[in-house]
Amino acid sequence: VPFHTWLPVAHPAAPSHISGIMSGVMIKTGIYGILRALSFLPVQPLWVCYVVLIIAVISACIGVLYAIGQHDIKRLLAYHSVENIGIIGIGIGVGMLGVFYENSSMAFLGFCGGLLHVFNHAVFKGLLFYGAGAVYQSTHTRQIEKLGGLIKAMPYTAWSFLLGSAAISGLPPLNGFISEFIIYLSMLKWLKAADPIMAVTLIFAIALLAFVGAMALLCFTKVFSVVFLGVRRSSSGALIKEAGRSMLVPMGILCLFMVVIGLAPQYAVRLVQRPAGELAGSLSYPDMMMWIGGLRSLSLFLAAGMGIGICLYFLRCLLLKNRVVSFAKTWDCGYQVPNSRMQYTASSYADAFLRLGKIFFRWEVKSKPPKGFFPKEASFESDWHDRVEWIVERISLSIQKILGRFQWIQSGHTRDYLLYGVIFLVIALVWIVLGY
Repeated sequence: VPFHTWLPVAHPAAPSHISGIMSGVMIKTGIYGILRALSFLPVQPLWVCYVVLIIAVISACIGVLYAIGQHDIKRLLAYHSVENIGIIGIGIGVGMLGVFYENSSMAFLGFCGGLLHVFNHAVFKGLLFYGAGAVYQSTHTRQIEKLGGLIKAMPYTAWSFLLGSAAISGLPPLNGFISEFIIYLSMLKWLKAADPIMAVTLIFAIALLAFVGAMALLCFTKVFSVVFLGVRRSSSGALIKEAGRSMLVPMGILCLFMVVIGLAPQYAVRLVQRPAGELAGSLSYPDMMMWIGGLRSLSLFLAAGMGIGICLYFLRCLLLKNRVVSFAKTWDCGYQVPNSRMQYTASSYADAFLRLGKIFFRWEVKSKPPKGFFPKEASFESDWHDRVEWIVERISLSIQKILGRFQWIQSGHTRDYLLYGVIFLVIALVWIVLGY
């Protein structure tokens, strides 16, 4: 932020597997450039450290806020890429502050968490884009408001998307939790220091990072519930079927990566330990393995709880195998004929929260109020737009308008271009003759 506005436009235009590569690999080249620049500098100025940290926090917060207001599933995932680049930047900013203040543990943990989140984001965001691509291929729409009830027709895609949603929200025992916890730990390492300005800065960063995690959970609760749960909203009679094996296998592999990293984080940390140590100026951090062991124990404990729940579910299925099971409608609150229009939409689900941050959005409302005693039709539609994108568009149009006044220079005639060359040579000769 504010150089993010191209991404929500690019992702919907690209095929979903290309979006996975863009989000997982291509947008990380900027992070690579920042880290390479840091490797050339022995110590960064303090103001540079604060600039990186502040821009990263703003990017994470604004990215997740704009994601909540989206109706296009790929635009929503694009804004979450902005959010996660911000989280990576927070780790890098904290690492830079640790180097400046010669706090080796803070620097090492900050860079380690940021680098590990680069890999983790590539895994779960690739999975989410693949899931969005499977939904689009089957339904031919990316609009969240037109979807619903897909878990019945696409169970494997739905459960894979749910696992990716939990990972991107930083929930254990998955990989997103590991890297975000290491970033939290890097900031907590400095709160005992004597510098009050630094301590206050990190307290705000910790609070905002927690806010980002909570909002990511809200956003993906909205996406999964509206897209996969409930009943189908679209009136189209097109047959919806599960994605093919060639699409499900890559999603399964990424799910396996997320679980393995969450349950055995020590192996993932070893991948980034050396570059993090080189950036921090210390190749080892003695307490690191102790904290990783604690993370592993927590992940295994939660995984055991989930395993018990799965075993109970299969036990229930086994006990009910030879019994008659009857199904009835969910309690309908007095409505005798409930339909899909009575379900939450993506807009209504997040509307109460988005109104609190209205200053960051442009709220567009399209309505057709009922008229007469027996109105035949009425409608209401609301949409939340990126205010930064609107500002950038206005600036771009102004620049285009100014540069358009000089369009006459590109006449398309060869004689004019030869004249420009002659004029340049004359000016260069005069410059040389006059001794400049």
